[in-house]
Amino acid sequence: MPKSLIHSKENTVNKLFLIIPFVSISLCGCAIFDSKDGPADTVKKDTFEVFFDFDKSTISDTAAKIILDAATSAKNEKITSITLSVHTDPSLRNSAGHSLAERRLNAISAELTKDGIPSGQIILSEVDTDMPIVPTEDGLHEPQNRRMEIILR
Repeated sequence: MPKSLIHSKENTVNKLFLIIPFVSISLCGCAIFDSKDGPADTVKKDTFEVFFDFDKSTISDTAAKIILDAATSAKNEKITSITLSVHTDPSLRNSAGHSLAERRLNAISAELTKDGIPSGQIILSEVDTDMPIVPTEDGLHEPQNRRMEIILR
């Protein structure tokens, strides 16, 4: 019988010693990453979105909670500036739409200030009608396009 086909105890044991540590290391590696402790739980949220009713700049209860969450996060993370980026329906590319957007910016800014963010840390951006979440034809109103992004930097 050729020597390469002879299986001795010694040969089998050596192979096992080579395989077992590899398997053990692999299993240990898998056990370290439990879904409860994974890296996703440590990711900081840096953008919050607030949506508005049609032709309104009032802060709803849901919006107030989101703004409070953003303010709390900014204070906890010692954020030095918050940018408010307002987005409107593409159908509001006129002075009335810009006026409404400014009222929304001011409402969010006032709420952040009420929640403890110094007004000097709040940066108001220009109105953006070119980045809708849901593309629409001219004249159509889409609730998801009436939003404000609160961006922590």
